[in-house]
Amino acid sequence: MIDRTKVAVIQDVTTSDKNTWDHPSYNDDLYSTYPTLFEGLYRMEDDGNLAFNFNPFRCTGRYPTIPTVYSLTDDIANSIQVKINQSEIPTRWKTIEDKQNEFNQLFAEESWGNFFAGRKENLWITYNPNKDGKTAGGYFMPKYNTCRQVEISYSEYGTGIIKEFSDHMDIYLNNFDEEDPTTLKTNTIKIYGASSTPTYTIKHRGVNQVRSNVSESWNDGVYTLTVQHNGPVDIRVNCSGNEKDRLTSYKESSYTPPAFPEEYTGPQQFEAEFFDVKNIDGIVTNGCKSGIENFWGQGYLKFGKNAEASVKDTVTCKTAGTKTMTLRYSTKSEADINQVDLYVNGAKVDTLSFTQGTSLSEWKTIEKQVTLNEGDNKVELRATAAISGDLYFDNFVIS
Repeated sequence: MIDRTKVAVIQDVTTSDKNTWDHPSYNDDLYSTYPTLFEGLYRMEDDGNLAFNFNPFRCTGRYPTIPTVYSLTDDIANSIQVKINQSEIPTRWKTIEDKQNEFNQLFAEESWGNFFAGRKENLWITYNPNKDGKTAGGYFMPKYNTCRQVEISYSEYGTGIIKEFSDHMDIYLNNFDEEDPTTLKTNTIKIYGASSTPTYTIKHRGVNQVRSNVSESWNDGVYTLTVQHNGPVDIRVNCSGNEKDRLTSYKESSYTPPAFPEEYTGPQQFEAEFFDVKNIDGIVTNGCKSGIENFWGQGYLKFGKNAEASVKDTVTCKTAGTKTMTLRYSTKSEADINQVDLYVNGAKVDTLSFTQGTSLSEWKTIEKQVTLNEGDNKVELRATAAISGDLYFDNFVIS
């Protein structure tokens, strides 16, 4: 990756008097990529920079991603070919043309046009970067196939992954439009310089995909394959020419399945905001700025004072046995609360005693030993009478 990237920007700026949006936590000079770093390289021409950069696509694949780093700390990192301090950029490139000239010396031009085409060994990633219905296309020079050049024209959403071999090309095309899945759109591939008429095969990947229309022509050494489709297709074009000095060596990916993880035997935490509930005061699914602090997870549950209130959840165990249940709660009451029973699989375990508290942000715990079966177990908290004070639940943990 270092050999391919070639350039890294080191963020060495330590002072700034500019705050984006007049807010001190948005300080571009100190914490962002140099604003115009990608402009004139792979940023879309009509897009903006930093907070005004909205298009995730690139106008060209000539230049790899340019990382901005805090530092390069080891020998491998420092082996990157070009290291640029961010503080030097304003004087290093006074114009976009200055920047382009430097990068063009590092990265050879292998494609032309208004589409994205980036190559790694014998694999090309190509696509239409426009999001406004415009077509895009251009040319690339094969590095492994012996034909002279390839021309591509893509409709909106058009994408192609092209693998080169000396005597054929494997092409994955996709242009799926979920808002209009039955309208066929046209993508065109032209191959120049084949020594004989190419042939093709096509395979549809989509389960319920509308069938494609494919046509081909061969005129004056130019093979044209026109594909009208909406969705993914695999195409093989058998083609070869007389071009010399093509590359022959490339790496094949090896697929090694990850080792199966060991079975988890640690604590299981069950958040109260996801309990099944009846006759409670409410559930807070996002406790941020709710006035209650120190909760775990996303929120908490307001049990309330209703004598018919109850909550439950399901605990799945691999093995049966005695477990420790730790219930996290808070109260705002003048006395202990003793009107809630704990049930497991329909059998009463105990009447719980919740210690009086003065703040609902002061979370406490109760521990109980519970006997659980292998498989699913229903854990339930039931009110036995009107509750004497506010009672909130955060979660319980089985360990």
